[in-house]
Amino acid sequence: MNYDFEKFHYTTDSEHNITYINFSKAHAAADSVITLHSVKRDDPQINVDIFHDGRLAGIEILSFDKYLPKLVLQEMGSRSSGKLTLTLLSDYIIFDNSDTLEPVSQTTLRSSLNDLEARCLFSSQGVLVGIKFSEAVRF
Repeated sequence: MNYDFEKFHYTTDSEHNITYINFSKAHAAADSVITLHSVKRDDPQINVDIFHDGRLAGIEILSFDKYLPKLVLQEMGSRSSGKLTLTLLSDYIIFDNSDTLEPVSQTTLRSSLNDLEARCLFSSQGVLVGIKFSEAVRF
């Protein structure tokens, strides 16, 4: 497989336990987005923002310290913002590509405003291994 490793900007709000990973390189923050969100109320609250032109804008993760892999949390440290290295394929964002976490469950993300669908893949420990899209996404 042909992987790309990219550094993306993230911000965290530790008081509310939220992180946002920004994938946008060419769009202003004021551009409107379509949000893919979990279809079941009890699913982990992970939202994916897509610009109307199909580019990935960002990912919001609530309770990020519960869902992000230890390696990602270590890279983030205690900083409220910085750069984060993620592994990318055309339709897959990998948060942990080590052999220690295998995806065993998934949560589906959808929006009524777009046909794109995403699946958050989780390990048996409930850690986010990656997000797989129904089609290639652009950054």
